[in-house]
Amino acid sequence: MSTLDPNIGLCASSALASEAVERSSDNDCIGTGNFLNFAYTDYGGYFLDIVFIDYFLEHYPENIVTEYTCYWGRNAIIFNTEKNPDLISRFTSETENYILGFESVEDFYSEKEFEVFSEFVEWFIGYILAEFAFDREKVVRWLHDERYGYYATDTQGIDCNTSELIGDLLEAGLITKSNG
Repeated sequence: MSTLDPNIGLCASSALASEAVERSSDNDCIGTGNFLNFAYTDYGGYFLDIVFIDYFLEHYPENIVTEYTCYWGRNAIIFNTEKNPDLISRFTSETENYILGFESVEDFYSEKEFEVFSEFVEWFIGYILAEFAFDREKVVRWLHDERYGYYATDTQGIDCNTSELIGDLLEAGLITKSNG
């Protein structure tokens, strides 16, 4: 069993770290630093943390342990196993010059980003529905054509000033103030 080094800066509970140590092939992944750790909350972390956690859960479920945290967060530890004994070194090597360079992470990231943006669009349509008149298809198409990739995607979704976006749609003539 590993002794947890407080200098490592692990973002996880001691129970999660212990589970990772028990399931890893080297039985000391935490003590030796031979692991990956991703974590996020609504107040910290990055969208990329969400992507990596989801990627490893989908593609390497036997190499990851996770726990939910407060503020809608999640912690994850990824480690080597008998089945994937070089996962950590491959990830480190393949992401050295490009963070999305591991396997199909780039495509996975793009798909997740598109999903989050599409969810934002649906939320936004509902948000403006009571106050504005518009052709739904035209507004959705404009949002995807003109604003996809324009806003940052973070752990809470799309970082967008809705008042500014409403102004842009008014200026483009795609929405008008309702009379009701």
